[in-house]
Amino acid sequence: MNNHHHNPFSCPICRQEKTSDNMMPGDLIPDSVVAAIQQQHPGWTRRDAICTTCLNQAKMQHAQSLLQAEKGHLSDLDRQVLHSIGSESLLSENPTVMFDQSRTWSDRLADQVTVTVGSWYFPTAILAFLALWIGLNVLFQPFEPYPVIILAVISAVLGSLAALQGPIILMSQRRQARLDRLRAENDYRLNLKAELEIRYLSEEMTHFLKSTRHEVTQEL
Repeated sequence: MNNHHHNPFSCPICRQEKTSDNMMPGDLIPDSVVAAIQQQHPGWTRRDAICTTCLNQAKMQHAQSLLQAEKGHLSDLDRQVLHSIGSESLLSENPTVMFDQSRTWSDRLADQVTVTVGSWYFPTAILAFLALWIGLNVLFQPFEPYPVIILAVISAVLGSLAALQGPIILMSQRRQARLDRLRAENDYRLNLKAELEIRYLSEEMTHFLKSTRHEVTQEL
């Protein structure tokens, strides 16, 4: 039994020897993919088998025709999905992990500043410091002009700090926007490939049911 599964078969499309596990009977392939195969290889019929590599290439050509008919123009994301179908490779990836691995120390600093400034701890700490400073100077130096001057200096320092925080926060937000775009692109690729694969499986199931119904009718 094991030897039978490993007997070499020659694919009529690529002319390469394949095992039986890597061959697909032509009568199990849906009509749309058969049309794509025959468009490139007119001599091929349903009576012939085809290797899974050539079958995936035919599925890719069929999917490309569908996308071009529906969209008119293929984007880079569409081509990535088509390549994944033709090469039977995976598209699933984690953009967050890849994005984090490419971060530099300045990116990490900008993200940390954004997290700190964007929380309640930062304004609470500033207000607590100012309240403490004003309270101490009112209690212990009520008639000296220096606390007011020093408070003005502190206000200037805080203003400068706010001016520096703005660009740093914008850098972090730009990185977050790029990450959101990568996530959206990854979701688009996965959804498009799933839709194409589901359509192919639906056609394959419909073809199988028609073939089974035809055989049962002949037997009756």
